[in-house]
Amino acid sequence: MKLKNFLLLQFFLFISFKLYSNERISNWIRAFTSPWSYSNQDIIKDYLEFYRLDFNNVAHFFSFLSNESYSVFVHEIYPSHADTTIIFFHGYLSHSGLFSDFYQYFLERGFGIVSVDLPGHGLSSGLRTGINDFLEYANVVKLVYDKVATNGKKVVLLGHSTGCAAIYEFIVHYNVYPKKVIFVAPLVRLILWELATTGYNLFGESVKELPRLKRKTTRNEKYIDFIFNRDPLGYEKVHLSWFKAAYIWNQRILKYPVITNVSLSIIQGTSDTVVDWKYNINFLTNKFPYARVFLLKDVEHEILIEEEYIRNKCFQIIEQEIKDFRE
Repeated sequence: MKLKNFLLLQFFLFISFKLYSNERISNWIRAFTSPWSYSNQDIIKDYLEFYRLDFNNVAHFFSFLSNESYSVFVHEIYPSHADTTIIFFHGYLSHSGLFSDFYQYFLERGFGIVSVDLPGHGLSSGLRTGINDFLEYANVVKLVYDKVATNGKKVVLLGHSTGCAAIYEFIVHYNVYPKKVIFVAPLVRLILWELATTGYNLFGESVKELPRLKRKTTRNEKYIDFIFNRDPLGYEKVHLSWFKAAYIWNQRILKYPVITNVSLSIIQGTSDTVVDWKYNINFLTNKFPYARVFLLKDVEHEILIEEEYIRNKCFQIIEQEIKDFRE
């Protein structure tokens, strides 16, 4: 690592240590950024076991990738002889450690997984749950894509919710057209968009944070209990800078061009109470006229971590869409 990048990384991690009062989290960050040692291996094992990421017969690689704004946590998981890699970007108020069932399904089928903590989330640096501009998410997508896509393997970009917005912004801003992109419950507008924007216009400049609401976004009760009661990387507050950035981004994307050279698949639940899914599907299919849309009846927002019989429907669609792309 070049000296400049090393010093930049240490600065970001210093800020992260200030943000994280939880000693366990600080230990995880130190272990992922320090030279190999037996003590670090025990800490890494703790992270993998805590989030049920201790899969059999795979190789794990951890890194922090840095640009001028952020240092983002990247977790690469590869089975032997993986020729296609899924780069995954999570949604708002989530992080990469929460998707063990999704990872395991595709690892068992020979796919590599690269998961990323978005800025302000998980182990990455940045204002917790805040962002100045959605372009900053796109910059992170580029950072990771440039690293992974150069290894000669086929790459699929897959996002959930805000992760989809990050990928979309990356495609348009950088004029990069990945061969295969999959959006799951994509964010364009939140549900009750007009009400949310009115509320922000009234109070957004004077109120910086709000308590996170305990909303039911999945039938998976174990997941709901975990994220609100036991996850040390969970979020108690939401920063209103995110909502301002989402509003500005929504105005910007109205002028984005139609894209016909990206194979996009969209998977959406019809009981989603987080995003305005009907508006979003209509918007995205106008911008991506060749997109394939799959609606899952009565399924909520957190499709990737739903109960097994529900999430497996989504996984099977993803698997088939990637198979069609590979052939």
